Parts: sequence; C-alpha cells; structure tokens
Amino acid sequence: MPIQAAPFEFFKKYEGVSRTLRFDMNALAEFEQETGMGFGQLMQQKAIFAAVRGLLWAGFRHEDRRISIDRVGELMQMYVEDPQGPTHEISDLLAAAFTAATDQGAFGRVKESEFSKQLRLAAAKTVRHEANEANEPVILEHPPVRPDTPQDQ
Repeated sequence: MPIQAAPFEFFKKYEGVSRTLRFDMNALAEFEQETGMGFGQLMQQKAIFAAVRGLLWAGFRHEDRRISIDRVGELMQMYVEDPQGPTHEISDLLAAAFTAATDQGAFGRVKESEFSKQLRLAAAKTVRHEANEANEPVILEHPPVRPDTPQDQ
C-alpha cells in the first residue's frame, strides 16, 4: 500500500499554503544525509531543534523539492514566536512529525503504547517549558493518539 501523506497545517498561517508530511525511503535517506543520524538515533538525540527541523524538511520534500532546511527553520521560528497562536512550543511540531513518521512506518511496526512512551520520554528529555523557572523538563501527560488504532490497556 502506498504511503499516505499526513496533513500538516502548523505553518499555513505564515506561508498561505497547506503542507503534508510524507516519510518514504527518499525522505528517510534525505533526513539521514542532512542530519547525519538515522531515524533510530532520533529518539536519543538531544539536539531537538535540528532534529525537528530536519524531520519536517525531509517530510515536506515530496511536494516541494525546492524547500530549504533554512526555510523550515524560519517557519519554525515564526511558529514559536507567534503571539496569537494557540500554543508556541516546539513539542507540538515534534509530536506532529513523530506521529506522521510513525503512522507511515518510518520506525517500523511500533505498538501504540510503545510509541506514546517513546514520544513522552523524548519530549521530557529535550523540551523545556519557557515559563518553568527551574528549567525542568516538560512531561507530556497526553501524547498524540491515532484515533484509528485501538489502544493497549
């Protein structure tokens, strides 16, 4: 079955276009070339901004071969600095990209509970909440859940 691209609307306000994320073999290879790490290493990565930027860039390239990684970084900057956005956290972009990549099989066949745990741990290790004076990690209480997949109890 062909990989279905996932809708990604986070940057529509800044670009005026809707984008989709698609993580096929070309996207995975481009991510590895650009970042120097494989998808398996992504969960261990501490350089969260570079990883999210590379992941989004690779996922967008199926529909826009001219998009640069710097442009994706600019869009990320607009998103986190937007005073009118519902949230302004890089963890939203991370969660959307990881969900799309997982749904499309980029990490292999991962059970939902394992995916949720990995996402929560990765976000807790790397994402810092701006308002937290102690600069402690943010723990996602409710990571994204795919509605079409039964949940493990």
